[in-house]
Amino acid sequence: MTAFKVDQFLRAFFQANDCIIYEHHDGFIDVRLTEKLDRAIMNRPFYWHYVKQTGRQGEPFRLKLITNIDNEAKDGEWIHVGTPRMNEIVGYLEENSRFIQQFEQIHAAKQTMLQPWLVVNVMITFKGRQMRQELKSIGVNLINGLFLLNAMENLEKTKLSSFIKENCFTISPIISVTSGFLRIERKLIDDLVDMDEHWAIESIRQMKDELLLLYHFYDAENDRGKMMKEALEIVERLMPKIEFHVINGGLFYLSESWNRMKV
Repeated sequence: MTAFKVDQFLRAFFQANDCIIYEHHDGFIDVRLTEKLDRAIMNRPFYWHYVKQTGRQGEPFRLKLITNIDNEAKDGEWIHVGTPRMNEIVGYLEENSRFIQQFEQIHAAKQTMLQPWLVVNVMITFKGRQMRQELKSIGVNLINGLFLLNAMENLEKTKLSSFIKENCFTISPIISVTSGFLRIERKLIDDLVDMDEHWAIESIRQMKDELLLLYHFYDAENDRGKMMKEALEIVERLMPKIEFHVINGGLFYLSESWNRMKV
């Protein structure tokens, strides 16, 4: 996940959780958390317990995050996929926002149709010699099957509500939510097939080297059980694996203009 995508993801997250954003530009975001979010991601139970016991009004934390490592002019916390703070945010989403339903807010003089889109945010973890993670946000139109990549970045620019506007109406999905999810899964897998495999090749090469060294170290007739145990540990650590983990998702009813966005 690029620094730009992390930046856009964070802005959408804080806006969706009613935080006050004081500054946001050049890979820097300065935000005042809500009390709920402070309690969830800042690990300050002692502070909030003290506030409660003294009957005082607590002040949520003001968080300054940097997503662009080249931005040395700002004082803040460096954040990217895999950092403890990012893991806290992802964990909060998993616990509190697993699936939502929202409608695009359109001021229409005549009846306007809204089409259902399934949007899913997925963390992809590449395990092997090194571990890295990518956050993907992908949507699928449940009427025509059209895909939209970087869906959250587009939703961030769209006014949404849990209530439908007057003069707007929805149409029932032709593609079920379950089928839509499977299509997204297949799309992600197809995209992975086309990616650079160098990371996996290097991991397998190191695994073979370590196994060969292990077999030379142990006598063939002795300590076979211990050797097999260590060999399995090497395979478990270095065998390339790709894991999908759904963070959250939602059903969004959107105007037809979304069909013309970049896939």
